[in-house]
Amino acid sequence: MHGEDGDGLQDDVRLPDDKMQEVVRLAVRKRFAEAERLLSALPGGKTTKAMFHKLIHSCANNTDAAAWFLRKMREAGYMANCVSYNCMLTCCIKADDLPQAQRWWDDMVAQGIKPSRVSYNTMISAFSRRLNVQTAEQWMLRMIQDGHVPCNISYYFLFDGFAKVIDVPRTTKWFEFIMDTNFVPELEVYRSSICTFCAAGSLRDVEKVYLHMQQHGIRMDNQMASQIFAACCHLSDQQQLALWCNTLLPQGYVIDSNTFSLIVTTFYRGSITCTVRPSVFLPGIAPSIGAHQQLLQCLAETGDMDGCLQCLQQMASRGFPAGQEEHNYVFQWLLNSTGTTAASQWLDEMARRGLSVDHTTAEIVSGSLAPRGLLLPLTEKVIRMAIAMSSTYLVLTLVSLLANWRVPMSEECATDVICHSLDVLQSGQPKDEQVEITGRLLRSLVPNATFTVFSDRFCVVSF
Repeated sequence: MHGEDGDGLQDDVRLPDDKMQEVVRLAVRKRFAEAERLLSALPGGKTTKAMFHKLIHSCANNTDAAAWFLRKMREAGYMANCVSYNCMLTCCIKADDLPQAQRWWDDMVAQGIKPSRVSYNTMISAFSRRLNVQTAEQWMLRMIQDGHVPCNISYYFLFDGFAKVIDVPRTTKWFEFIMDTNFVPELEVYRSSICTFCAAGSLRDVEKVYLHMQQHGIRMDNQMASQIFAACCHLSDQQQLALWCNTLLPQGYVIDSNTFSLIVTTFYRGSITCTVRPSVFLPGIAPSIGAHQQLLQCLAETGDMDGCLQCLQQMASRGFPAGQEEHNYVFQWLLNSTGTTAASQWLDEMARRGLSVDHTTAEIVSGSLAPRGLLLPLTEKVIRMAIAMSSTYLVLTLVSLLANWRVPMSEECATDVICHSLDVLQSGQPKDEQVEITGRLLRSLVPNATFTVFSDRFCVVSF
């Protein structure tokens, strides 16, 4: 009878990979006679115990082929050990045949072989994946009673099952067991715990897990941080959300665009004043154009122009250069949320950046709910910017807007408009469209004037 470690066999007696794969293929197809002949063709006609284990493991979920290799191993004079049975247990689990796995377990115990921690982990994982967390927990308890200390793999399988069924009591119980035994799990165990507590809205337990991680120098990943933020948002708990934002964001965590949308809805779309400035999210926003646009809106609606500029700069550095559209958005948000002063300052910023106004800018002004009197200086600034870019039609649109509002234009602005009109008509050969638009513009300003348009100049006959 050979020893469990294959004593007496030459180390170089190996089944080549290609032949091993062929033996496995034959056994899986139940062509056992051919598989046996190929095994017998080895030098010395012997296969090591370790190689038999490898053959059993290679059968994947074919329990018949795995059992045949185990039988051939015994016939070769090798006693089955815990590793042999672990290979069989794994094969049964892959085949989703828990009754057969239980039979192999019972046979292992009947042979006087003590199950290893790997054996127990295999059974824990099997029931956890089936979402039978009660039985998985029973196997965990049996393992501990059998003298085995749970390892990270043991906890991972157990907590993963708890997370899938959102079992808060068991997660709480076993996490307290981890703390009581001074065990420090790896990140995935913490992830499952946080996932369970976040899904259940148990933020106090989330904090307990986080503090344990901090105590042992383990850093969460961005996904876990986003789960915590999302849980606060789903609970509409602004206080907790502010607490976690102020705790995690300075540590460099990155928020994905979907989670940031939840934060925006929770913080900046309600009637409650937020205690977290939107600019705190700048370093931690995901590299997404949608997320940056949302952040830009929050910054503008809270009147944070410096934050808007930083956000635009960050967008450019991340490959999302802001153009006329984004600047118009900021203009609109500032105008609707903070008033005409901030909006006017933003127009100056647009000019400094080499941008001007367009019809969207005019539409934003016309759609504003601000008092007409307050809008007059802003509208006149837009008119002057339109004059600077020689957009006569845009000037006409804005002048007509003021006429519809029945708000008189200042004398200075009216003079600028008339001078612009004359410049257009006296600039060589103006197009018919320009002549018509300019004529309409002048009539709106000087309704009683009579004028004649020549090909190269414009002449006002009388007022």
